[in-house]
Amino acid sequence: MDISAIILIVGSLSLGVLEISLSTGKTINHVNLKLAVKVAFLIVILHIPMLLIGWFSGEKLDVLITHYEHWIALGILILLGIKMIVESFVKRSSRKHKFSSITITMLLGMILTALFDALIMGISFALLNVNILFIIILAGIILFSASILGIFSGRIIFKKSAIYIRTVGGLMLLLTVITALIKSPY
Repeated sequence: MDISAIILIVGSLSLGVLEISLSTGKTINHVNLKLAVKVAFLIVILHIPMLLIGWFSGEKLDVLITHYEHWIALGILILLGIKMIVESFVKRSSRKHKFSSITITMLLGMILTALFDALIMGISFALLNVNILFIIILAGIILFSASILGIFSGRIIFKKSAIYIRTVGGLMLLLTVITALIKSPY
C-alpha cells in the first residue's frame, strides 16, 4: 500500500475526530490552549491503542486468511466508508440538542464510535501488511492536529458543514479502495 492511500485512510479517521472536536469546541464556553491540548491528548491516547489492538487482531487473522487478506481488508474499508457516510445523515436529528458545557462522560461517549473506526482500520492495516509504527506516528500527529483545530474552530465552523465531515471521511475511504483495486495485480 502506498503512502497516499495510508494518508487517505488516516485522514478519514481524523475527520471523525475533527467532527468530535468541532462539537466539543462548540459546547465549551471558553476554549483555551491547555484545555484543547488535554482533549486532543485524550483523543490520541484512546485512538492509538485501538489501532494497535486492531492491528494485532488482524495479524492473528492474517495466518487464517492468507489468500484473501487484501480482499477482506478492502471489504472492511468499503463497509467502514459506507458506515461513516450513513452515520453523517442518520444522526442529524440528535445534533439539535445544545449543551452549555461538555462533561468527560459526554466526550467519551462521542469518542466511542470513532474508536470503533480506529479498531477496524487497525485490522485493515494488518491485513494489508502496513508498518504499524509508521501508522501510529502518522495517526498521532494527524489526530492531535485535527483535535486542536476542531476545538478552536468549533464555534465558527460547527454549522451544517460539520454534519458532512464524516461523509467526506467515508468518501475518502471509498476512494482509497477504488484506487487500490485499480492498482491491484489480483
